[in-house]
Amino acid sequence: MKKYIKYIRQMAYGSALCVALWACSKMNELSDRFLNTGEAVYAAKVDSVLTYTGYKKVEVKTYISIGRIDTVKVYYNDYQDCVDIPVNNRSGVFSKVIEGLDERAYIFNVVSVDSYGNKSLPVEVQGIAFGDDRLNLIKSISRNIVSAIYDNTTNEVTVKWGGAVENSSGCLLTYTNTSDQPDTLTVPPSETVTVIPDWKSGLRSSTQFVVGEGNMAETFSTEPVSQGVYKEVLPKTGWSAEASSFHDSPRQSSAAIDNNPMQPWHSSAGGQSMPQWIILNFNNAVQIDGIVFQQRIDDINDRAFPYRIKWEASNDKSNWTTILESLGLEYPTVKDVPNPLWLPCTTPTTAQYLRCTISETWPVSRGYTYIGELGIYQILE
Repeated sequence: MKKYIKYIRQMAYGSALCVALWACSKMNELSDRFLNTGEAVYAAKVDSVLTYTGYKKVEVKTYISIGRIDTVKVYYNDYQDCVDIPVNNRSGVFSKVIEGLDERAYIFNVVSVDSYGNKSLPVEVQGIAFGDDRLNLIKSISRNIVSAIYDNTTNEVTVKWGGAVENSSGCLLTYTNTSDQPDTLTVPPSETVTVIPDWKSGLRSSTQFVVGEGNMAETFSTEPVSQGVYKEVLPKTGWSAEASSFHDSPRQSSAAIDNNPMQPWHSSAGGQSMPQWIILNFNNAVQIDGIVFQQRIDDINDRAFPYRIKWEASNDKSNWTTILESLGLEYPTVKDVPNPLWLPCTTPTTAQYLRCTISETWPVSRGYTYIGELGIYQILE
């Protein structure tokens, strides 16, 4: 019996020894692995990374303060693509432009490599490349030209602009000058009136935009748009006028074509009713592309300005064709003396007679009305 118990004890001691030896081998497994492979060494990371948006490209700019980095690798497209930025163990700012990108957002992983081939942990940064979709959207918006008017006295063209376009850097006006040379004027976005002193023919405008950030910024232009130049038909020699009525002399019908808006045609104020009309006779057939209309400005407090107007043209004073209908013309002020309204005809025509019929006045409805000056213009280009 004693021998049996001794045998059992020997077996137990042997099993315990085996378990202990096995446990020690597992305990050392992790440290043995590092002892076999060596210690992991990482290169220094870049201090900071910035990205700048461009047209089908992104600039990756790094700042490095220590001179222990040989190369910076920039990975993108889930590490499928990579570009290198040579550093050569220097400090400073180092950048790389990655071109040929699709229009979308990108994740860039920036990894430093030292002279021994050790790599840093990645620094992740986002960048965006824009493409044709955004560019076409931007280029679809152009600054509007309200009018381009040729001055018969100075031979200058005055361009009046509509409101500035958001994010525009300006506009370009191209034309042929008086020396028969192509010419270009750069117009800042804040400018509302541009004077072309040497215009001869042709006028086109385009709007410019600066798109992109930092060094990636580029200037793009919209497609040039042709602009007609308006020229008033002057002098008014040989013209005559007749009206439905007139108030007194010198405010008869001829006052509407005497080149003096301070002396208007005034319809009769005694027992009259609307409509009132005035007819211009050009003495021969002329091209009518638009109306030059000047409100009365000698007395802007009378408050019977033309509101609803029908413009008609004829070659025999019997058969009339409507070429424009105006509603609610601007209320005049003293500043409007050199600034008549240029009203483009919806139906340009050639005719000898122009009839202006006023059926309503404003801001007060009265049985009389008045006009400071009337004329017509033609589109040169």
